[in-house]
Amino acid sequence: MLFLFLVLALGLGLVAGWIGRGLRITRASARRREHDEEDLARLLDAVRRLFAASSRRAVGPVALQIMDEVFRPEQSAFFHARPADRRLLLAVGHGLPSEAGPGLEIAYGEGRPGYVAEQARVMAEADFSALSDERRARLPQTGPTGLRVDLAAPIIDETGDLTGVLTLAGVRERRGREKALLALLSGITGLAVTYVTRLRATQQIADQDALTGTYTKRVVQLRLADEV
Repeated sequence: MLFLFLVLALGLGLVAGWIGRGLRITRASARRREHDEEDLARLLDAVRRLFAASSRRAVGPVALQIMDEVFRPEQSAFFHARPADRRLLLAVGHGLPSEAGPGLEIAYGEGRPGYVAEQARVMAEADFSALSDERRARLPQTGPTGLRVDLAAPIIDETGDLTGVLTLAGVRERRGREKALLALLSGITGLAVTYVTRLRATQQIADQDALTGTYTKRVVQLRLADEV
């Protein structure tokens, strides 16, 4: 009898363990699905907001705001790229020290933002840590201005040209896929830059006479209506 009781108790314990693990897996799966739905909704909202930007210059602040909402970082920054002189120009940032204000320039290959611009690939802390000792020594996590970067992504437009870099540090909203989410956001931002540029070019063509280069009657009437 004792033996049967022990076997029964052991069996019940195993069943209870399986049920517990099953419930944990189910809850974890439910959380993952919930997070997936949240991330999808955020990305769709990012598409809507980025493509509604009125100009290339307006894309940066929108992208930064979306990064702050998704990742809740301690620091975030949006850099414009100047391929002609191979430099990045800080356009807008959040949580940055006073030394790292708009207009800060970083050469390609300089620091983590410059390295990401030079390599044109998304990099997280693990990627920076995997670099050679010599390379890591040249890419400190914190630069002389106090700008921190532990996750960065290049912004590539539809033609394959680098148009900017997104950087994050101290991410507070962690789900284990920050690198993938930032890669998606940078890709959407690149497409938005291309879209806004083409839209402005199309508007300019529509607003000007092809022969004389002067504004069309429609544009003149609209501006007169605004002035009245």
